[in-house]
Amino acid sequence: MNIKKYIRFTDTLLSNNNLWDFYTTSYGFELMLKLYNQNPLETNMHIDELYSSLNSRSPRREAFGQYINRLHASNNIKKITHTQKKSMKSIVLSEHIIIELDNIFER
Repeated sequence: MNIKKYIRFTDTLLSNNNLWDFYTTSYGFELMLKLYNQNPLETNMHIDELYSSLNSRSPRREAFGQYINRLHASNNIKKITHTQKKSMKSIVLSEHIIIELDNIFER
C-alpha cells in the first residue's frame, strides 16, 4: 500500500464517528483491530489475553478494565461467556461496529 492510500484509509477510519470510543486511548485502535480480526464466532479472547497481547503502550490493568467497561456500556463491545471457562468473559465487537468496519475494509 502506498503512503497516500494508507493516509486516505487511516483518515476514513478516524473520521468515522461510530468508532470514536476506540480512539480515546493510545491502545484503543489496536484493540478494535484485534477484535475485528478474530473470527466472529471465536469467544476465547478474554480480557487478560487482550491486555497481554497489546503492542501499544500498555495501561495499568485496572485502567484497561475500566476502558473495557466503558466500551461495553456504550454498546461497542459485548462480554459473552468464555468457551472454556464459564467464570471468564470473552470480548467481541458489537454488530454495528463490525458493520462499520466491514464497510471500510470492504469485507
